[in-house]
Amino acid sequence: MLSRIVSRAVLQTVFVRSTIPHRFQSSTSNSGTVGSETSDESESFLHNRNIAQAIADEEAIDTIEQATSNRAEMISQAMKNYLTKSREKQKVLDEKIHEYEIGRRHLAKIMGEDPESFTQDKIDEAVNYLLPSGLLDERARPKMRPPEEMYPKEKAVQFDKAGRPYHFLYYTAKHNYYDVLHAVANKMEELKKAEVAMFASGREPDYSLNDEFNYTQWEKKEVFEQRFLEKLDDEQYKTLIICLNRLVKHPLAYTMKEYINSFRTKLADSISKQEIEPLRYDVDGRPYQIASGE
Repeated sequence: MLSRIVSRAVLQTVFVRSTIPHRFQSSTSNSGTVGSETSDESESFLHNRNIAQAIADEEAIDTIEQATSNRAEMISQAMKNYLTKSREKQKVLDEKIHEYEIGRRHLAKIMGEDPESFTQDKIDEAVNYLLPSGLLDERARPKMRPPEEMYPKEKAVQFDKAGRPYHFLYYTAKHNYYDVLHAVANKMEELKKAEVAMFASGREPDYSLNDEFNYTQWEKKEVFEQRFLEKLDDEQYKTLIICLNRLVKHPLAYTMKEYINSFRTKLADSISKQEIEPLRYDVDGRPYQIASGE
């Protein structure tokens, strides 16, 4: 910026000097003619116009730079606000982690275990032993889990200091969701090309290799929301499942089973029905039942 100011001052000085009437300068010369005066005036006019244009260009550049600087300052403020909120949340999370570690060590001493080797599985067993609960809903039972699991995760910063988003689908507001749809569409095209090449070579796909997908199912909407860190409505979840079903029904879907299985979970094992014995009666005719188990 300093160099631009200096160059502008030089240009203005040259411009002022060049505006001195050329006729006054030429009158002191004994060899000047009328034709040369006209030519010199034209050259002087063009020279002055070029200098004026250069000064105007410098002013326009400075105006653009000032606007860009204001924009960068505004984006930097947005980045600053994001970082401030992120630090505050991280501070709260660090405090909860510290409290969790203190509670974990106290619980280990209560159970007579080594605090250094007191794992999460042992914590769950200790909680179930000290605080037994007959509640059917798992969420209502007492638990002691790491704060990282209890507090919802949040997206990292999505734009740089200049305000440019990192992801090309940023302006969809759910770029992780649409990124999966985009990836599924690309994989469908890859499978179609592979299928055409296979038939062209005289081979056929082995349809039995897709049978393993019969023992898995798609994750629930809540799982996808935790994965994307984005809220999905029922229609968006339905669209996602439709696209994934098209992928899994392709004859060559087994070639991308790792990608497909990342969205699927195993089917729940069928619970074996217990045989219930008929009621028994005591000597007074009162019915009773004998049961065993936990």
